[in-house]
Amino acid sequence: CLLFDSVRHRHNAPDDVNEPQRKLRKSRKSSIPHALYRRKRDAIKIIAMFFRISLIFLLLATISVVRNNELSSGNLLRGSIPDSAPLPDTTKKTATFLWNFVSSMMTTIRAPIVSPGVTVSRTITHLPEGSSFYLTMQGDHCTSNDLHGANDCHYDWGDVVEGMYTVQVSQTIEQGDRLTGTFKIDRIIPYEFSCALCGSDCVLEVPVVNLNYTIPMPPCPIRSHQIVKHVQYGLQNESPTDGIRTHVGGTVDLTKENGNLLASFDIDAHLK
Repeated sequence: CLLFDSVRHRHNAPDDVNEPQRKLRKSRKSSIPHALYRRKRDAIKIIAMFFRISLIFLLLATISVVRNNELSSGNLLRGSIPDSAPLPDTTKKTATFLWNFVSSMMTTIRAPIVSPGVTVSRTITHLPEGSSFYLTMQGDHCTSNDLHGANDCHYDWGDVVEGMYTVQVSQTIEQGDRLTGTFKIDRIIPYEFSCALCGSDCVLEVPVVNLNYTIPMPPCPIRSHQIVKHVQYGLQNESPTDGIRTHVGGTVDLTKENGNLLASFDIDAHLK
């Protein structure tokens, strides 16, 4: 209706129309294309607004259904729509994507202010019975300690990371045992790695932040004993992110060849 309303039928001017009336009719005809353009533009705005409202309604309706049916399971907080939720598969996928995107944006907005450099914390979530881990760092770079040693550490670019860790191994590490990591950069970009726990070095190439690091691994097998190792690593002088705050977070698992979990810990780091 908006488009056809601007269409005008052309009529031949009668012979008795004087010159001023002819000029007025000519000016009205020349304004028709501009009016048509404005009405098309208004129609596009209305369609875009309707699309936005529909998208918001879809998200709110999906979240409402899931919260009423499956919130107690905790799946929503982990960014997944439960299979038992009474929703079509396409709707579940769309809502999961929207929920993860909005959550990541809100988390980024609420992210703490960090100083230039590397700020990192760790949480050890699983160790086998009889095993232990303790970390000691040189200097005053770490602000807290827990059962496993230094934590919540910050280093400026150009600093030297120096410390020592002590590991009590209660199980034999053999060929085929793996070190795997599952991370997300800025809570959106996935990054994963998998290395052998012994026998060959583990090379990490982290995208976006442009970090390359090689972890030397001992030869196989690693018998049950205590390991004490000194660590010294110099950070580069300039930020690989050009001073833009970047978050890297995820989980590192140590597993046997048969899939049994040896140890697991979470890493939360900010680079700027």
